[in-house]
Amino acid sequence: MELDGSLAKIFPLGRIQLGSVVLFEGALNSGVTSAVFEFLSSGGMKGSWSTLVGFENLGFLAAFEKGVDLGKVVSVPDPGRNLAQVVAVLMEAFPVVVIANPRFISFPQARNLISRARVNKSIMAVVQESLDISIARSKGFWPGSYDYAISSSISGFSGLGQGDGFIKERRLSLRLDSKRAGGTTKSITVRI
Repeated sequence: MELDGSLAKIFPLGRIQLGSVVLFEGALNSGVTSAVFEFLSSGGMKGSWSTLVGFENLGFLAAFEKGVDLGKVVSVPDPGRNLAQVVAVLMEAFPVVVIANPRFISFPQARNLISRARVNKSIMAVVQESLDISIARSKGFWPGSYDYAISSSISGFSGLGQGDGFIKERRLSLRLDSKRAGGTTKSITVRI
């Protein structure tokens, strides 16, 4: 699937292969959700139906302002403890499924979901956000494998003076590690 904008610059050949698993990771308040919005508003993703699972306090205005077509987004804020079953059903209907902090998915369930994504040619994105990203990696919140990992961090802002002003713009650094393109790593900074 063709991508455009900033993500096209870091994904191999400017596209994402259907049937892929994308891991979004970062520390709490590191712009992970903004990275997801950047992803959902890029190229062919913009025209695809998608579902957001487990995002309890999602900023729909921020998604809209980033260019996400909210008319093609379904939100399931609280899937409960049957998260894997909910995601499996949603993958039958939606080409893009984004899961927030999948702590109720076991390794066998993750393997099953990955297989389902490959067979259905859907894109499954997993958002792993933690107070400390090194703890999230070591505890393995997402027990399965992935094809692409996008790490995000806030790299700066503008608009504040010395004791006055408002934040007008934040800069988000995104780093893509791709297992599909022989272990490629690329980075970019975008304004949010």
